[in-house]
Amino acid sequence: MSIDSLSLSLMLVALVIMINVLVSYLRFPRVSDSAENRARLRQAINSLRLGKMLALLRIPMERYLNVVPLTVVSRHVSTCQACTELGACNRCLQKGVLQKNMGFCPNYESLLQYRLRIISH
Repeated sequence: MSIDSLSLSLMLVALVIMINVLVSYLRFPRVSDSAENRARLRQAINSLRLGKMLALLRIPMERYLNVVPLTVVSRHVSTCQACTELGACNRCLQKGVLQKNMGFCPNYESLLQYRLRIISH
């Protein structure tokens, strides 16, 4: 292998790494950890069914905001805002008990995973 082909190979590897870092950054934008942003997220959560779902799962809001990465909290908020399963969600929240099949909630599995971290934190 010549020096030129080795240099070209190293440049290609570096380019692939830089592209992966850029794509990762674009897929998972940073969410500011400011008090204002936390307040905005708290208000959004309380205005959505997400706040009631947290209460149903016995996840305290402040622990949720302190343990769960804010990018994930922001994704939970966006997912809840875009959800089309309002009837099933309303029935579940009105009954105040978890259903056997919570598949209607796109945040449910993620919330369960973080619930374990929140409880043990």
